Amino acid sequence: MKKPVLILLISFIAALGAVALVFYQKNISLQKEIEVFKTRENQRDTVWRTAKIKSEILNILVADIILAKEEIPLKVRINMENKIDSTGDPILRAKWDGFADAKDKAVSQGAMEDLLRYLVEEVNRGLR
Repeated sequence: MKKPVLILLISFIAALGAVALVFYQKNISLQKEIEVFKTRENQRDTVWRTAKIKSEILNILVADIILAKEEIPLKVRINMENKIDSTGDPILRAKWDGFADAKDKAVSQGAMEDLLRYLVEEVNRGLR
């Protein structure tokens, strides 16, 4: 009688171990899914925040630079530079530099048009 009980007990322990292994694997899988979800949420949040900053840049560009009747105040330019840097977008930086460093009116207008188009596209893309 002892041998069958021992075999039954060993079988039961093995079955419990198998069930525990399945639950462990499912838990690991669930943790991975949670990490993927968190990563996607963080990426979505980052894109939204960047689009919001680019929207602010667009507002400054229109209100304080395009509609300016005089030379652009240093305070506005510094604010713009800081906002552009905060996006970490090298394309935006290059387009801004192309506008800010333009030597004549035609180049400046072309660079401004390019910068505006880029900002509008980026804001629309980020707010979807």
